[in-house]
Amino acid sequence: GFVVAEITNLSAPNIIGGISTKKDARRLVVDGTFAYVAQGRDGIGIYDIGNPRSPQLVKNFDPSVITTVAYDLMKIGNLLYIADGAAGLIIVDVRNPAVPRVLASTNTSNNADDSAQKVEVDGTIAYVANSYSGVKIFDISDPMKPALIGQIRTAGDVVDVHIIGNYVYIADQTGISVIRATHQSL
Repeated sequence: GFVVAEITNLSAPNIIGGISTKKDARRLVVDGTFAYVAQGRDGIGIYDIGNPRSPQLVKNFDPSVITTVAYDLMKIGNLLYIADGAAGLIIVDVRNPAVPRVLASTNTSNNADDSAQKVEVDGTIAYVANSYSGVKIFDISDPMKPALIGQIRTAGDVVDVHIIGNYVYIADQTGISVIRATHQSL
């Protein structure tokens, strides 16, 4: 689940609301009056938080076509980018949060050990931390047709990726790697 806390007094935060999610909440993104929650094996939950004292479920949906795990999500504009385990990168239009629409699903796995763990979007590029096969890099300028344009391999299974400027920060089982990359060089 998730809770809403009022923090006008940081030394004494006050929980004013909350809601149980269908399963474990792995990642929460808030945009306006909606919260989008990656709920593991139960897909994505969309919640109306217009009244922070009483969040309401708008929609639970599983965007993948196979049994998998929604580990992470990122919202940009009307689109959700989801790192969905063995299902890979899924792009969903949430213009109408009550009726989410899958635009694309791209398998990122090379084998059974691969799993999309984290997604980071920078402009028209999506970086997917994809465990065994490293970081997969996609051109998402057409959200209905993501195209694989590169891959970064590391010594261990990748679990996290962040982009700051021209640097890709990657966390794997062996530590942290920092790689300089510009979109033009990919």
